[in-house]
Amino acid sequence: MPTRVERFLSHLDRLSGGIEPRFFPVESTHPGLPGVTAIVYDDVPESGMLTGITYGISLADHPVWRVGKPELCISVKSDDLRWPLALGHIGEVQGGDNPFCYGDTINFGERIAPDSDMTGFVLFAPAVLDRADYAGIDVGETLPVNICGLYRSTMPSAATSTTTGSRPSGSSTGTPTTSCGRPPSDAAWPNGHVRLVRPLVNRTSCGKRPDPELRFVRTASTSKTDTGIL
Repeated sequence: MPTRVERFLSHLDRLSGGIEPRFFPVESTHPGLPGVTAIVYDDVPESGMLTGITYGISLADHPVWRVGKPELCISVKSDDLRWPLALGHIGEVQGGDNPFCYGDTINFGERIAPDSDMTGFVLFAPAVLDRADYAGIDVGETLPVNICGLYRSTMPSAATSTTTGSRPSGSSTGTPTTSCGRPPSDAAWPNGHVRLVRPLVNRTSCGKRPDPELRFVRTASTSKTDTGIL
């Protein structure tokens, strides 16, 4: 009987065509919660791109996760590991506290990597995956895993950001919102085109911001076994 993580990695192997990823573990700072691993694919989905997917966020519990538990994904035209490593650190720092709802934004308050002016992320459905590939991933538990995409965005300065912890119910752009853990319908964006994602409102998800020092930690890449993921 495959374990939970084996089921998830098998799903990713199918999506990548068996490409071997690199694994970057982030040790847990939360008693009772496991760490989060950033799984990094080079030249996926295209040459010169990095795709990172987390594993470990969905091992926590949150009261709003009623239809699924999230893991995070990012695909960028870059060779800078800060982008996928940021996902692992966000997941570890905010794990169990942040529900990672579609439409939420995460504000770092400064540039995430030197190759971009982007200072934050907005969460929505992954642009590089079909709905059947990111929603309802069976890991052998009651709640499936849903992969949530992070998109780079320019956020306001900390002085103007709203950090009340509440989540937007909508915005002036007409952007739809969905229940936490529930993937949006194909009609959620005009023409069902998730690449139309754009910054929503100036809020930091759950009023928390990852420690800016964390995302520059260069965690050594290891194998599945060495990371403890298997």
